[in-house]
Amino acid sequence: MTSPTRVYILSTGSEFICGHSRDTNAPYIASHLTELGFSIVGFGTLPDDPSILTREIRHTLERVDISVLILTGGLGPTEDDYTVDVLAKIYGCPVIEDLQALRKFELFRKRIRKHLDTPTARRQIRIPAKAEAFPNHVGLAPGFALEYNLDDKTCLVIALPGVPKEMELMFSRNAIPYLQNRFPKLFRQKKKRCQFYLYNMGESSFQDRFFGYAQKSPSSPLRKDRFSLPPDFRWGVNSQHSFLKIFLESDDLDLLSMLVKTAQEEFPENFLEDEASSLIHSLCIKHNLLLGLAESCTGGLASKILTDRSGSSQYFQGGIVSYSNQVKSSILGIEASILEQEGAVSDTCAKAMALSAQKILNTDFALSTTGIAGPTGGSSQKPVGLVYIGICDSKGNTEVHKLNHLLDREGVRLSSVSMAFFYLCRFMKKQLTER
Repeated sequence: MTSPTRVYILSTGSEFICGHSRDTNAPYIASHLTELGFSIVGFGTLPDDPSILTREIRHTLERVDISVLILTGGLGPTEDDYTVDVLAKIYGCPVIEDLQALRKFELFRKRIRKHLDTPTARRQIRIPAKAEAFPNHVGLAPGFALEYNLDDKTCLVIALPGVPKEMELMFSRNAIPYLQNRFPKLFRQKKKRCQFYLYNMGESSFQDRFFGYAQKSPSSPLRKDRFSLPPDFRWGVNSQHSFLKIFLESDDLDLLSMLVKTAQEEFPENFLEDEASSLIHSLCIKHNLLLGLAESCTGGLASKILTDRSGSSQYFQGGIVSYSNQVKSSILGIEASILEQEGAVSDTCAKAMALSAQKILNTDFALSTTGIAGPTGGSSQKPVGLVYIGICDSKGNTEVHKLNHLLDREGVRLSSVSMAFFYLCRFMKKQLTER
């Protein structure tokens, strides 16, 4: 996979270096730019140290293999936010206040009736004088873009806020259009694209089984067809919690259709045409269905993900977070014999939770989760990562699925929700087909 435009992403913040926070901005930017045809050269994380920032940014700008440098963080009001000053020093230009940000700052100051006109508060509305400002649609600190020229090489610099909500909106509304204007040929030549999703499959397994022809693998479905892919063909994988998002690009629509069909035939137990939560949303609205949840180990996470999507109120009746056995018994009505003899983490309990949620919430379908997220609470019989997924419909049809995750607590919860949605989606499709 090659790309005419190569991007390096630098995240600034001592909280990342110390391990107190996790950088989510770089993966977000990388995944979106990759899908647009850019090639990500690498990531970097730097502390809030002006000398280190100056040295590393200057070194990155002078690399011949980088066309775009994207920085996140260091645009705030505190004394340890150095991005603006460091870039102004590198470019040899003064620091100025962005007029649009200044107007927003004044309105904000009047609205809360506090005296914010201090040097510290106003630091966040500054930009290098040579920069093109990006408005901040959520906060105050503007982002900006600069062009760095050295000999016959040009590198674009884009600085974005470190706060994810501010960064994501600025990235989509300002950074992407800016790149589109600077690289119109790349965007004009964007290939026709299709994508699909594979659940409960690792990235290496997919590549070995699907694109194994590159290593002359006899098991590859493409190897059996004995053909070569055209030069314009591109593909990529975005690995999420327990699923892969695969995109394919080419001018040949017949080729793309054939590849998707091949993937569906090769991975029938893993394949979905869209993300499971999105398909559940569409199926419920299209068929006027109601859905309810009973969650234990996922603690309401599945309910949150469903209700994050606009329009979910049309079908989502509610979720019962039955974290303790007492709530499982008193609210869901799970029999004491199940909890005492088989335990809350069992296929029987998962099934009973789903059936009870369906009855209490009066829904067409119901989903349950129960398991051991860890890091404590496991045993040799029921280790950390053991999760049961229960599914039922209003006609009494049920399914229970057993998962064994080798992940940390957050990974167990996120992956359990992903797989729960996957199994629910397949169950719904099956029952709807048989109606």
